[in-house]
Amino acid sequence: EFDTDLIFDTPVLGRGYVPFTVCLAPDYTDRYDLLSATFVMVAGLWHPWPPHLRPRPGRDTESDDRIVLVFEWQNGISCQLYIEKASGTASGYEMLVRSTGEWPLWQEIYTPFLQAFDYQYVEQIRQAAPDVALYGTIIGPLGAFTTFFGIERSSLLFYDEPAFAEQALDWLTDVAIEVGRDLIQHGVDFLRVGEAPVSLLSPALYRQYVLPRHRRLTQALKQAGGCPIVHSCGRAAPMLEAFAEAGFCGIEPLTPPPLGDVNLAEAKRRVGNRVCLKGNLDPVHLVSICSPAEVEAQTYRCLEIGSPGSGYILSIADCMVPGTPIENLYAIAQAVHSFRPRS
Repeated sequence: EFDTDLIFDTPVLGRGYVPFTVCLAPDYTDRYDLLSATFVMVAGLWHPWPPHLRPRPGRDTESDDRIVLVFEWQNGISCQLYIEKASGTASGYEMLVRSTGEWPLWQEIYTPFLQAFDYQYVEQIRQAAPDVALYGTIIGPLGAFTTFFGIERSSLLFYDEPAFAEQALDWLTDVAIEVGRDLIQHGVDFLRVGEAPVSLLSPALYRQYVLPRHRRLTQALKQAGGCPIVHSCGRAAPMLEAFAEAGFCGIEPLTPPPLGDVNLAEAKRRVGNRVCLKGNLDPVHLVSICSPAEVEAQTYRCLEIGSPGSGYILSIADCMVPGTPIENLYAIAQAVHSFRPRS
C-alpha cells in the first residue's frame, strides 16, 4: 500500500514439533494479550514453534500485580515470564541460566532445528512482490548471551569467568551463522543482527569480546550471499566505528534523542562512507503524536542528510508505536517518493 522497497522481519514458522510447554494462570488462558506475550520468550530464544499452552493450577493471580507464565522444556529446564496485567506486555523474567553448570541444558534448548522451519510465507511474499527485498532477523551472540544470563550477570561474567563467556559467545555465534545461512538460502536478502545490549557496553569491552565474533558472523553471512545489518537501539553513537570495523553492511535504527543518542548528520560524517545507515525517524515523539506535516518535514530532513553519496535507508527508528495515525505513514511515504536529492 505504501509502495515500499523492503519488507521487515520475514516470518518463519514451525511444522509442529514443540519442545516446550507454557503454563498459564487458569483465569487468563483465553486472554489474547497473554498468549501474544509468550511470543516475547519464543522470539527471544529463537524458537519458531508455537508452544503447547496449559493452565497452571493452584495459583491465585488476583493477589499479584503480575501474572506468571512458566516455560517448561522436556529436559527439565524451566523459567518464569512476568506479565503486567494492565497492558499484557512482558515486564521481565527470572534469570534463565541459574548457574554456568546449567549451560549444556540450555544449549540443547537453543540448538536450532532447521528442518522444522517453514518458509511458506517467504515464498508467498516472493510470488506476490518479487521486486521487494526481504528483511529477516537473527539474534546476535551478545543478544542471546544477555537473554540467558541477564544484563548485569553477563557483564560480570566477562570479568569473573572470561573463558566461559568467550566459549558461550563463540557457540552463540555459530548458532547465528547457522540460522542466518538458512534464511539466506530461502531468499532473505537482508539480515538484521539483533544486538540491542551492545549499547550498554563500552567500546573497549565490545572490541575485546564481541567484535571478533561479529566479524566472523558478518564474513560468514556475506559469503553466503546475505547483507548483515546490526540492530543496536538506544545509545549507539559511541559504537559506530566499531560496527563498521566488524564488517556490517549497515547500522540501524540510529535512534535519535531523547530515546537514543544518534545524530544522523554526525553518523553520516563518521561512518557514512563505510556502511549503510538506516533509520533515525523517532517513532515515539514524532511519528506517533505529531501532525502529518511535521512528520513529512522531518522525513525530508532525514533524506536530505542521509542521501548524499547514497548509503541511507529511510525508516522509523525501531518499532512502530501502537495507535500511530495512518495519516503519518502516508506522510512518510509521500515524502520519500517525492524527494529529489539536491544536485
